[in-house]
Amino acid sequence: MSMPAVASDWLSKKLNWGYVTQSRIGKTLLQPGEMLQLPSAEYIFKYPEGVLLQFSAGFDHPYCGIRIEQNPDLDTEENMTVANTSLGLSRPEILVYTTTPPDSPPGWYSIRACSQWVFKDWMRLYVFNSDTVPHYMMGHSYMIAVLKEERPDESIVPLKEWAELQNLLTLYPELKEPLRQRMEEALGEFIRKKRLRVKEVRKE
Repeated sequence: MSMPAVASDWLSKKLNWGYVTQSRIGKTLLQPGEMLQLPSAEYIFKYPEGVLLQFSAGFDHPYCGIRIEQNPDLDTEENMTVANTSLGLSRPEILVYTTTPPDSPPGWYSIRACSQWVFKDWMRLYVFNSDTVPHYMMGHSYMIAVLKEERPDESIVPLKEWAELQNLLTLYPELKEPLRQRMEEALGEFIRKKRLRVKEVRKE
C-alpha cells in the first residue's frame, strides 16, 4: 500500500503522524436493523486530518454492510451492503469491492472500502444489518493514517477542496481525462500569457 499524498505532506513538514489500525476475527451478533459503531459505541476518530486507507468486514449474509461518516460532508449511509455493491447499485468497483461464495469461504460475505477517504477533524465507522432477521459479523479490520498535531498556520492546505475533488474522481473516474485536458489547456494559456507579459516588460 503506497503512502497517501497527505501523509507525504505531513512527513515533508516533519509533523507528528501515525497509523491507527484494528483487525479482529470473531462472531458479533447484529440484530435486525442494528448499526454497530467501531471500535466501540459512540467512538469518534478525532484528528486534525486523516485518511482512511481501508475498512473491511465479513458477515454471514449479504444484507449486511459498512458505513463511513466523516467531515467534510460524507455519509455513505446504508448503501454499502454486500448485496448492493455486488450488484453495482452503490459504488464503483474502484472504490469498494466485495467477495461472496464461491470466491470466499462458505457463508462468508465480505465488503472492503479500499480507496483513500480523506477526512478533517472527525470520522466514524460502522457495521450494520439491514435485514429483518439477525445476522453475524464474522470479523472486521481498518487502517487509518492520522495527523496527531495541528498544522502550523503557514502550512495549511485546502484539505476540504482536495478531498472533495479526490472523492469525485474516485466515484467518477471517467472525469479524469477531461479534467487533465482542461488543465493542460489552462496551463498552456497561462504560460502563453506569462511569456507575453515578459515580452511587454522587456519592450518597455
